[in-house]
Amino acid sequence: MILILSNDIDDGTNQVIDWLYSYGKKFIRVNGNQFLSYDSSIALSSQDTTKSIQSKLFDFDSASETDVVWFRRWGAPDSFIRNDLPSSLAYQTGKYLLGQFNIISNIFFESLSHVKWVNHPSELTRNKVHVLEQALKAGLRIPETLICSTRDELVRFKKVHGRIITKSIGDISFFYEGKSRFSIYTSEIVDEDISLVDEHFFPSLVQQYIPKQYELRIFFLDGEVYPMAIFSQTNEKTRIDFRNYDAIKPNRTVPYSLPPIIKRKIRKLMKLLDMSCGSIDMIKDCKGDYYFLEVNPVGQFGMVSSPCNYFLEKRLAEHLMKITNR
Repeated sequence: MILILSNDIDDGTNQVIDWLYSYGKKFIRVNGNQFLSYDSSIALSSQDTTKSIQSKLFDFDSASETDVVWFRRWGAPDSFIRNDLPSSLAYQTGKYLLGQFNIISNIFFESLSHVKWVNHPSELTRNKVHVLEQALKAGLRIPETLICSTRDELVRFKKVHGRIITKSIGDISFFYEGKSRFSIYTSEIVDEDISLVDEHFFPSLVQQYIPKQYELRIFFLDGEVYPMAIFSQTNEKTRIDFRNYDAIKPNRTVPYSLPPIIKRKIRKLMKLLDMSCGSIDMIKDCKGDYYFLEVNPVGQFGMVSSPCNYFLEKRLAEHLMKITNR
């Protein structure tokens, strides 16, 4: 049986499930943001050394029936903020309950540690610097990178490389204020920005800016690569970060053929990271060199699948079924 861990709004999960239905394959889906509504219980007894996890949704005492876990998404419920409390207490209470929820989630994940996983929650905590180090070991080029916290270091780095960008050290986040949503994008740092920062600031990741021909989003699955080229450089809105989507004038996206040597290096990198699945971001610069940027274990694959006719949802379903038949 296949156990799918996701949330109730991920369309990619829905499409993979459609293929599992068509093949008649047994699966169970658990949504992280609905996890607490499943009436689950966890019991430990001095009479039994095994941990008992019971749920109306699924009997985890019989977890041996599960052949593979696909970790797609998770996410906490939206009900942690107590509107009946003062704002300061509401925030602190919500933060505390989120911490408790994460612990309960980890107990759940650990109960399935004996099962084969396609992506794992632990992969989400990999830092970008470690991944860049592994990319170098795999023989891939990376942009010159610095994490600094002083204006002097920032100025020196910019003098060496001319143009530089900054991005989040970890995962990007979204911030909400009323009906407005704010996101963190990769941005270029210009002299005016540097003049406005304090002498000391929170440690930030900066990299040399590399003029590109186009960006590459590459979905990796079980040793195979599925690349897509994104022509984002001609649009001022998406030139630095294609995720700053232009809905009026979308970037052109096409299937792409990677050189065999780059494919080999990607496979080596994913082996070093012990990852069988993930979305990889790279660029091809104006000189024709390829640069690795980052890998997201739970990145979007629909944006590559549909434009390129890769049918990745079908391939993912078949990959999960292949594991259950081993």
